[in-house]
Amino acid sequence: MSRVIIRTFAYNAEKTIERTIKSIMSQTHMDFIWYVINNGSTDSTGKIIESYAKKDKRIRVIKNNINRTDTEYTIGVFYDILSKYDDTCYFCTIDADDFYHSRFLEEMLYFIKENNLDIAACSSVFL
Repeated sequence: MSRVIIRTFAYNAEKTIERTIKSIMSQTHMDFIWYVINNGSTDSTGKIIESYAKKDKRIRVIKNNINRTDTEYTIGVFYDILSKYDDTCYFCTIDADDFYHSRFLEEMLYFIKENNLDIAACSSVFL
């Protein structure tokens, strides 16, 4: 089974972050670590993220005091996270206002392995 490393930047996402969290926590593929970056939120986003992180050790919270969106920072966070893992892991992102259907990770990993891929991209469904 492959571990998936997930990254989310969340800024003032109190209206959507819980839906995002629930979609990740309901994945049929459960071997993941999820880094949620509270990117300087001034609403209750941080409290929502922290409440779920206390319940599940797979959720790792990174807190910024300001909303950092510059490329140097976002690439740096990407590098810092991935440098903790070996090349048997896969990486994906999800925005704080999006969600994955419950079999997303499982289906993507199956597709990658079935086709002997190192990387895969998927499309979106807009609701």
